[in-house]
Amino acid sequence: MVSINTFKLWTEYVQNKVQSGGTMSTSQFNENCFRAMMMPYEKDYQTYTKTGTVSEYLKTFLVTDYVRQVSQAEPILAYPTDNQHITSVGTYYNGKQTPADRIENTMWRDMLVSQLYPATLRFPKFQETGSGIEFAPKNVGTVYLDYFRTPKRPVWGYTPVNNRPVFSQALSTDMEIDEFAFNNVSAYFFSFVGVNLSDANIAAFATAFKQETNMIL
Repeated sequence: MVSINTFKLWTEYVQNKVQSGGTMSTSQFNENCFRAMMMPYEKDYQTYTKTGTVSEYLKTFLVTDYVRQVSQAEPILAYPTDNQHITSVGTYYNGKQTPADRIENTMWRDMLVSQLYPATLRFPKFQETGSGIEFAPKNVGTVYLDYFRTPKRPVWGYTPVNNRPVFSQALSTDMEIDEFAFNNVSAYFFSFVGVNLSDANIAAFATAFKQETNMIL
């Protein structure tokens, strides 16, 4: 985790040093922080879809065995509120996890009447819909999913004092990034405000920032 206040002081430090970037509102700063986190997130997710390899960055947001119950009366499982990408879905058969086959929406009705590859408790199937995940057969019971959750939105919160914003940790949400991802996320943030820096530039600024402020990035 990186303190949102430290990140704000850090970005202001760099923008002052390069005399670029201008000013932004608190809401703009918070939004740019979230966007900067999502850029490597989506990039790493695209790599995951091609290779199956989960990056160190994505591991932070991987939720496994989100177990819920579905019934014949309610065969659609609502998505987790923090879901970003579903990675795997399955049920339990004879006490063991059984992966469910994903069926494209256009093929779902054909699958339901298929005599060749019917959905069974041993070989369950699912489709993703706008309202949730629908299972077949409808009486699968206990289901599980693994998914990448959405990072928590960073918030630099404050209270007004003499008409000036004063940082409040109680009203803030820190950034869900580790040290190894700090430079990458910073680079995206700076690019959003018109400051384009190389990795070497960012590393040099980070070293100077820590020496001058005694803050930990």
